[in-house]
Amino acid sequence: MNIKLIYPLLGSLFLSLPSYAYNASSEQINSVREMGRLNGITLNCRHIELTKEIKNSLIDTLPKMRVLGSAFEEATNSSFIDMISTKSSCPTKLELKADIVKSIQKMKILFESNISKNDLLQNNSKEEPIKKDSKIGGNFMLQDHNRRFFTDKDMVGKFQLIYFGYTFCPDVCPTSLITISSALNSIGDLATEIRPYFITVDPSRDTPEVLKEYVAYFYPSMIGLTGTQEMTDRVATIYNIKYEKVEDPSRDADQYIIDHSSGVFLMSPEGQFITKFAHGIAPKKMAAELRYYLELD
Repeated sequence: MNIKLIYPLLGSLFLSLPSYAYNASSEQINSVREMGRLNGITLNCRHIELTKEIKNSLIDTLPKMRVLGSAFEEATNSSFIDMISTKSSCPTKLELKADIVKSIQKMKILFESNISKNDLLQNNSKEEPIKKDSKIGGNFMLQDHNRRFFTDKDMVGKFQLIYFGYTFCPDVCPTSLITISSALNSIGDLATEIRPYFITVDPSRDTPEVLKEYVAYFYPSMIGLTGTQEMTDRVATIYNIKYEKVEDPSRDADQYIIDHSSGVFLMSPEGQFITKFAHGIAPKKMAAELRYYLELD
């Protein structure tokens, strides 16, 4: 089977352009091959939206080089054919999505000299800086991923890492949740003093059942929270979160995206605001700051 008949590969895009005076390292080439391997899986499993995400990440990140285009195309073909010949089962879309996000992060770091600062440290268009006198946090009621009612009082007793997003989020949310998970995994026993929370801004699609499966993939003790639209508006307001539904007339009505504030809130065991980690922070930096604040307590 010729994979090019299924979906146009990025390799031809690279091969049709002149090469830049740039020497790719073996590590950089291997990161592109890994993207090709994942691309083959997305094609075989018919996750075309993930295939497009990979394509866009390569276009945005890589210099135009034949060696990179060839590496990507060869790895894509090999992965696709291997899945067919071995009759491998498809991973879940969530598992594949997480692997893609991690691989994109690694590739961007390796090619960071070719990425704009705004791309690496991108803040969502809805992001607003927190003023020093802003009141963050307060009383709210939601429902956790086990369908139990949950209030701000249930957070008391542990430090809290709070992130607002939604499960259909294509890249920013998985990236942030992977950062949280990596940071917590790297601080050892101190992580038991912190509880991470994922609060959806898309309650109509993010039911407790959807959230339960989603958060479990990122960190075992993460709690997913949802509620009615009124409950969601309330908790978003007290955390200064801006969000807006964005619909595409060319797609089905339930295929909308949410433009939302990003960043991760760190709250004290008493529910007091400590700091907000900006989107794009490296896991190691978040871990170092968490260790600092916890050891101050």
